Amino acid sequence: MSRCGRFLLPAAMVFIIGVSQAQPPDIYWERELGGSESDGAFSVLEEPDGGFIVAGMKSLVSTSVTHAWLLKLNQNGSTQWQELFGPGIHDNFISVCHTEDGGYVMCGSSWSYASTLDLYVVKTDSTGTLEWEVFYGGPYEDCARSIVQTSDGGYIVCGSYVETGQKACLLKLDADGNTEWFQTYGDGITHWGKEVIQTPEGGYLFCGCYGSGGSDADAWLVKVDQTGTVEWESTYGFPAQSDAYSVLLSADGGYAFCGWRNWTPEAYLVKTDSSGVVEWEETYNSSSYVITSDLQQTPDGGYALAGRKGGDFYLMRVDGTGQLIWDTTYDNGVVEECYSFAVTSDNGFILCGDTSAGQPPFNYPNAWIVRTYPCMEIGDEGLPDGICELSVYPNPFTGTTMLSFELPGATYVRLVIYDVNGHMIRNLLDWETMTGQVSVSWDGSDASGNPLPSGVYLALLTDGYTSEVTELVLVR
Repeated sequence: MSRCGRFLLPAAMVFIIGVSQAQPPDIYWERELGGSESDGAFSVLEEPDGGFIVAGMKSLVSTSVTHAWLLKLNQNGSTQWQELFGPGIHDNFISVCHTEDGGYVMCGSSWSYASTLDLYVVKTDSTGTLEWEVFYGGPYEDCARSIVQTSDGGYIVCGSYVETGQKACLLKLDADGNTEWFQTYGDGITHWGKEVIQTPEGGYLFCGCYGSGGSDADAWLVKVDQTGTVEWESTYGFPAQSDAYSVLLSADGGYAFCGWRNWTPEAYLVKTDSSGVVEWEETYNSSSYVITSDLQQTPDGGYALAGRKGGDFYLMRVDGTGQLIWDTTYDNGVVEECYSFAVTSDNGFILCGDTSAGQPPFNYPNAWIVRTYPCMEIGDEGLPDGICELSVYPNPFTGTTMLSFELPGATYVRLVIYDVNGHMIRNLLDWETMTGQVSVSWDGSDASGNPLPSGVYLALLTDGYTSEVTELVLVR
């Protein structure tokens, strides 16, 4: 960090530029979506254009029915399009996945034409236009919770299916939605399949909950081959109650999953080798009600987890050995729960959920989407040579001045004007991508366009790793 001139930085400004980079990011924007009926967002992904695709459920005004809901947001959170799917009795999407043809595939449940709750899978093109849909289930209540496209161009779906009891299930579809095979897992007491991934050799692994009757339940991993035949399975968390909500293939070829443990409950994260043998496990927030429902590996080899803490969105970061780096909550003023999130291309986060607690697919007044500022410490590479010196001309100035700097490579930067007490006056660049020689003008006004009085102001330029502070003298 450097500064120009001889002006003494106030304590507030020292804090702003000197704060540790390992801090939770603030909200960049948030959107509450829906109407007067029940709406929820259960899955979110970043799009190649910088926008976001969100899947969930939406109720129509003055009706008791819900539809599966797919909506496209731009990078600022504005809705570009939205589509509803299903018979309209009680339908939802719990998971959305990009497809290799540029479209989307979603899964959830539908109170279908058979008058029972079935697994529901929908394939659309890139604009949300329906290409095909599949209903699959028996005479009882079945639900799909996770879907991914497989290496053969088809799809694998994970969920629950009721036979003599509730079992976890996998449904393999071809590229056109035709069933290739269907398998159930567990002894039929109470078992859930929560999330499925394809493994490097072409098989599959899913996580969920293994309930053995009464109040006993354990987090559960099941590894199967390409035909759904079990290769190994393992439970975790005993003797405490536990559940696994999200699983991923880690960079070292093993697996990691998150969920909750103990009656409190606590956030729960487990790292295993490729055979499901525990390498380490951690619980967090033992004094709070915390459920982590989604897990992502960050570019630095650590992990990010999202879910619910008390009645708020919850986000936490740990390193590659499970040690907590930071955690935070985001509050919309009511009771919120986050179900899905993604690490965005700028190393920030996009989170989705709803503004009322519960379990999908019931009782969600409004969907809530939160995008954070970049979290620079998760990047795998810093700026090679840092920011070159921030210069200002003219300075002092009466009308408009130019702030100039040079970047050796493309990076996200933020340029903010503060007063001498450290209060933010104007955000000139809000984590925008810049490269090479950059010049930005400032007319001496605040964010509302009101002219500021004469005095000394401070310009802070940062890329998240290094900072430059320069004083500006405004003369009226």
